[in-house]
Amino acid sequence: MRVPDKLHFQLVFRRELPQAVVVREVKGVQFCVFDSLGACMANLALLRQALGQAGAIKAVLKVLRGRVFYLAHEQGRVLHTGWVTFSFCRFYRVEQGDAVIGPIWSAEAARGRGVAVYATQMILNVLFSKGVRVCFIDTSNGNVPCLKVIEHAGFGYPVGVFLRD
Repeated sequence: MRVPDKLHFQLVFRRELPQAVVVREVKGVQFCVFDSLGACMANLALLRQALGQAGAIKAVLKVLRGRVFYLAHEQGRVLHTGWVTFSFCRFYRVEQGDAVIGPIWSAEAARGRGVAVYATQMILNVLFSKGVRVCFIDTSNGNVPCLKVIEHAGFGYPVGVFLRD
């Protein structure tokens, strides 16, 4: 049997939300949530910029099926995006009503400015306002920037791990 030199795995983080999260604002950065058809249509230009024409159509369909898309932008330039799924994860067990954040993405121009932490904290507050009390997020063991975002967003230590293919 041959064991790989370097195993790639995902670290799973869990955060309980007993109250809204204190958000550290990032000057000039705005936050948008796409959780309904109306929200998608109101900010369609941002959705297209973030995902392209075909991606925007797919995103609207996902939102109509219950997922949430969010982004942070500065003067219309998309800096960070993320998805939220409810009550389901194909890699680890979550309970009914729990939220799973991810995948997330940050533009090079956003890195080191706190934009990803800001957007993550903002979506946590949106989820809290919708009655969600437990959130999960995961990332690969080697994704140091994302691990820092997760830490600064208050998730604490990993609660699980699974091997990546």
